[in-house]
Amino acid sequence: MIDRSEIEAMSYEENYDLIARTHVDSYWAGNGNPWMPENDINYFHSQTARLVAKYADESAKILDAGCGIGELAVFIDPDAYEYTGLDLAESYLEVARTRTPGHEFVQGKLEALPFPNEHFDMVLCTDVLEHVLHLDDAVRELLRVLKPEGILIARVPLEVSIQQYIQPSAFKYIHVRRFDEADLILLFYRCFDCEIVMTELLDGSVGNIDIHCVVRKP
Repeated sequence: MIDRSEIEAMSYEENYDLIARTHVDSYWAGNGNPWMPENDINYFHSQTARLVAKYADESAKILDAGCGIGELAVFIDPDAYEYTGLDLAESYLEVARTRTPGHEFVQGKLEALPFPNEHFDMVLCTDVLEHVLHLDDAVRELLRVLKPEGILIARVPLEVSIQQYIQPSAFKYIHVRRFDEADLILLFYRCFDCEIVMTELLDGSVGNIDIHCVVRKP
């Protein structure tokens, strides 16, 4: 058991590793994701995969930034695209490699992606932007590795109350911001000069609602 003082002293990376290990332990115990119903996870990722099929050309190079245990990767055909999943936690990547051996997975940080400029045709970032400490740095890196006129598909929870995340818990950082449609448009269009291709709401169960924002890099 980790006491409160240890939690408060954690770095962001240490905190994320603790979250990942909690998730992975639950997965291997057969209990799935401890924070979201399995049917919602599958529905949200299937809808992101639908957008991949709509906007990605055949054999496109795709980065899944913040891929976790590969919950989205299982919906991406390794014969159709050149997929790379990236995550900060190696424990997540070990599971992802087991679940989808046809895909490539790389350890790395969103704010300092280990890829050259303009390397990917498409970037996916799902259930991630609400967690990162340095949002502008993360988005800048996602766009740096995306080719000109490439597509970025972001998905985040819609208007989730973050009051719960300032209460004492087992983790120091969980969600550090909330988004609505206007937030995403301001972020990508006003701050980073991207074209907003489309937004859409996704209704899950028990009040879980996500929002897609699809943007095109200049």
